[in-house]
Amino acid sequence: MQPRPLVKIVCFCFLLLWGVACDEAAPVPSAERAVHHLRHRTAENDPLVARVNGIAITASDVSWTLQQTPELDSPRAALDALISDALLADAAIARGYAAHTEATLGFRDALALAWMRHAGERIQESDLDEEELRKGYEARKEKYWHGEQRRMIHALVRTGKKGLEPAQARLVADQVAAAVAGVASEGAFRAAAQQVAKDVGVAKFVRVENLPPFDREYKKFVPPFVEKAFEIQRPGQVGKPFETSFGWHVVYFIETLPEVRIPFAVARAELAESLLAHERVKRVEAQIEGLYQKARIRISDVPDALETTSDTP
Repeated sequence: MQPRPLVKIVCFCFLLLWGVACDEAAPVPSAERAVHHLRHRTAENDPLVARVNGIAITASDVSWTLQQTPELDSPRAALDALISDALLADAAIARGYAAHTEATLGFRDALALAWMRHAGERIQESDLDEEELRKGYEARKEKYWHGEQRRMIHALVRTGKKGLEPAQARLVADQVAAAVAGVASEGAFRAAAQQVAKDVGVAKFVRVENLPPFDREYKKFVPPFVEKAFEIQRPGQVGKPFETSFGWHVVYFIETLPEVRIPFAVARAELAESLLAHERVKRVEAQIEGLYQKARIRISDVPDALETTSDTP
């Protein structure tokens, strides 16, 4: 069986809806009829495409899913997504969640999300590994512990195999520097730099981008870049063009950000929340894989039904 494209999508939805408590109200009278409809529905001019543990998937389901989910780029991908959805709905029915799920047009999706909430809730903060939390802190150390930072935007005139000759790149960088001299905002810098690149016909070799905040110890930029960037005296100034192994840079200094010193003990709660969400998604993904191993999936021989959904506006 091919990899299931909906696993990531449904888990993303699961995270968004995590804070919604499961409905423990009295059974919904129409739920039994809705379950029966999921398993036995048929419609004229709406061919059956697949059944998953008895739950029907029709051509109109595939068409609707393609329209609602841009991440799915083909009818087959939409069908695979619907198979995942139906598996989760079936698991929810087996666990009795149907009795407390409102029987609406989105009943199958609601059942799937109910199952994911219950499956993920089995892991709590007390189950988290303290060592993993500390590793997470070290991995995000630049967020929690750094010196004074600068926010900057730069225009890079690329050199090398996919760029301009160094001499030509230098000339373009000088033209950019002249055009952005005296600009009052990062937006003005971007517009002026891009206009120069367009005017001289080298737009594909010039990249204008906002940089992540960085301090003098930042390791993700080459040292010459950091050194030159910190030579600019104050926000609102444009530095002189300079060269690195990537090409020629023109940098605009946007603002200074204060140093941050957040110890692990303070950051732990935020780290735990992030790791808990990650672990819950992993738990749900593992259980979805288990459902696939036990599933009865029958795909109908109706290629025309799938092909026609491609033409749906």
